[in-house]
Amino acid sequence: MRISASAAEGVLESLRLGIPPRNFGKIFTVGRDAEMLEAERVLSSNNAHSHLIQGNYGEGKSHLLEAIKESALLKGYLVSTVSIDSRGGIRFNRMDQIVAAIARNLTYQGSPSIGIDSIFNKFVSSNDKSTISQLGSHSLRTGVTNWARSSEDSPLRSLARSIFYDTKRTGYVNWQEHNYRESWRMLNDLDNMAILSGLAGVVVFFDEFEDVIQNLNNRTWQEKAFENFFRFTNPNQFVGKVFFGVTPEFTNKAIYLMRSKYFGNILEAQGQLNNIPKFGLKNITLIDFQLLADRVCEFHAIAYEWDAVGSARKNGLDKQIQLAFNARGVNSTRLIVQHLVEWLDDLNEKMN
Repeated sequence: MRISASAAEGVLESLRLGIPPRNFGKIFTVGRDAEMLEAERVLSSNNAHSHLIQGNYGEGKSHLLEAIKESALLKGYLVSTVSIDSRGGIRFNRMDQIVAAIARNLTYQGSPSIGIDSIFNKFVSSNDKSTISQLGSHSLRTGVTNWARSSEDSPLRSLARSIFYDTKRTGYVNWQEHNYRESWRMLNDLDNMAILSGLAGVVVFFDEFEDVIQNLNNRTWQEKAFENFFRFTNPNQFVGKVFFGVTPEFTNKAIYLMRSKYFGNILEAQGQLNNIPKFGLKNITLIDFQLLADRVCEFHAIAYEWDAVGSARKNGLDKQIQLAFNARGVNSTRLIVQHLVEWLDDLNEKMN
């Protein structure tokens, strides 16, 4: 795989910020062979549906979600990743906001664009207009109809996007009426649309899902958020595959919250939560971190055109990793990688 200097620099910038590098997650995934094998099984199965990725903050669950997303892309899925942020306008009790966030991040392997455009273009190029009748949701039928009969710079295309991106807009689709009925129809129909377009289906990734517990302070909102969560994890109500990034304590926290706020059937909810398959992240070893350090060095060398690997080894790369590993502990993958990139930045500056 040939990596350009600009792409390598972009990867390093993500690592500096503690963000999983988009499209390079699998390259920087170490010590996760068992988890990735399980993810491959899930993506290859017609029965596997929802999964919880359990890890503490900084332990690597966002990174694993990115790596699984890359595997899903390679297997021909339509994918979308959403980071839940109730304070930033993506509340899990509001399915219209979830629809907009998913629509903005849709993509598939080889797509020239990200967003609802990607699946509209794929659908139109793969089908004749009569196939539109096989779409069950009013919003997707309206959107793809406008897309199919318009040119790239047509106002109709802006309208088609705005139906999904600006869900407050009235006159085209009411995303909130009848308990968000069209929102759910659209999300389920995305799987149908993907398959009609020659793709394997749809996979949705929800990161930072703990936000539902921590930052939704309104009791009614929290109750609705958990109702939506249980609907996503029920294959009879959501037909796509879905992965949630949560902490190991998520199930207990969720049950405690439901019990303390007096909503929902606690025993039923506990049974549903316990039955959702879970990926528990195992500790990454020092050897894994040393392998990861080599990969970071290789990208640093490409980005800044210097002998990062040789220079780092001469200046105590393994010792740096061991010190960071001992100081921060096995559960701080993000901090250890950030420390390594900063150390390489300083070393590069000294060498030049």
